[in-house]
Amino acid sequence: MHVRFRQGDKVGHDGQYLIDQKLGEGGFGETYKAINTHTNANVALKFLDNDSFEDAKKEAGNAGGRHHEAVVNVTDVVAWERPFVVMEFVDGQSLSTYIKQNAPLSPSVWWQTLRPLLSGIHHLHTSGLVHRDIKPDNIILREGRPQQPVIVDFGAARKTGERLSKMILAPWYADPQILNIGAKRPETSWDIYSLAVVSFEALFGRDEVDHLENPAEAHEYMRQYLATSTPFYQTIGKGLETMDQRPKHVIDWLLMMVQPDEGSDSFDSLESEDVSSVSSRSEQPSTTTSTSERHTVAAKCRELEQTYNLPERSVQLFDANDEPLDGRTSLVSFWKSWERNEEDREFLGKLFVDKDNVRDVREGIAYRMSYPEKAVRLVGPDGEPYHGGTKVKTVRRDFAK
Repeated sequence: MHVRFRQGDKVGHDGQYLIDQKLGEGGFGETYKAINTHTNANVALKFLDNDSFEDAKKEAGNAGGRHHEAVVNVTDVVAWERPFVVMEFVDGQSLSTYIKQNAPLSPSVWWQTLRPLLSGIHHLHTSGLVHRDIKPDNIILREGRPQQPVIVDFGAARKTGERLSKMILAPWYADPQILNIGAKRPETSWDIYSLAVVSFEALFGRDEVDHLENPAEAHEYMRQYLATSTPFYQTIGKGLETMDQRPKHVIDWLLMMVQPDEGSDSFDSLESEDVSSVSSRSEQPSTTTSTSERHTVAAKCRELEQTYNLPERSVQLFDANDEPLDGRTSLVSFWKSWERNEEDREFLGKLFVDKDNVRDVREGIAYRMSYPEKAVRLVGPDGEPYHGGTKVKTVRRDFAK
């Protein structure tokens, strides 16, 4: 029987942490708000049910060192009577409570939350981690602000491709296909599926599907409902496709989306053509067009700048003739021009997310988007491309000036 702590209890070596209140309890343990008596700072302490110091270290290692504003910051793991993980205390409201109070949300309102969540999950995935438990209860809105979500609780997180000894998933938010086929190694698309379910709840409310008997039936209803709705909803629905059809990576899913207009249920009203094969990374780009997926060069450049934390107007796409593409050029036309130049269609074997020079960032973007290596440039305020060896921090300083 585990000891349950009360307000005023001291835990840790020399009673370093003073329990204030219980924050919650889940499948892996309970979490408390406490005060670090050495620094007088508020912290969150998570005690694992199995009292395993090794598991506590593993959870701390999964979440620790991520350094992203949408991911909780883990500061320590303590080998006490009951081992526990020390995290930053995120003062705010759970996304679950926010959705219950405010759903259905308009696309433009939900986008304020979805965009940083996509960035945070992308950051986890490029660090080699699958969260496996994305749900509203595990997302805290810092100071109650929808545009500042923080992903917490890494008890279920595992490395991409790591063999799983047991399957622990939240049934309502997990892909039923994972359980049906007995998947043994986590994939990044699992988190995409869960976030698509969360998005449906935010956009339509849980009541829309509560009458259905099981998650598989509810998720199929969500998928069909979204597929026949407006373009923004359709791209959300792509996250609910089967594993072989849905986007494999967050960046693939993001590339299908264009920020909704303020107060509108539609995409930006930019003239563009469809790129329906982004998620498959086909070497032969799709040439079909549709109003459901609209992409222009300008829109994609904006998204890439945000995703890679680069200055505004610093990313440009160049055609096969080494000429910068006009912002309203369709990506289909861009890919067609490169298709005629097979010698330039060389892709990198790895995305160097931890490098800081322009060449690596530029080539990493090209690889992630399945663009030719020479198609992406980082340019300065004067419109001139930066040299490949220039440090990204130097680029940012230049833009800061």
